[in-house]
Amino acid sequence: AAAVLHTAKHAGYEALRDQLLAWKAGLRGAKKRQAAEQLLTYVTDRRPLIQYPEFLAQGRHIGSGRT
Repeated sequence: AAAVLHTAKHAGYEALRDQLLAWKAGLRGAKKRQAAEQLLTYVTDRRPLIQYPEFLAQGRHIGSGRT
């Protein structure tokens, strides 16, 4: 999880999605692959929000709590 969060924060959406796709490809079992697909759908649906490198460069906060 830490590596994925690091990718999202420092490399952005495309790298994050690529990393998740590679992770999903190595999974065995229908339930695990289904859960991975749900995560990919969640991330894809929030693509406009996962621009962390750009947001950080602008000095914006990227926390998910109250801001």
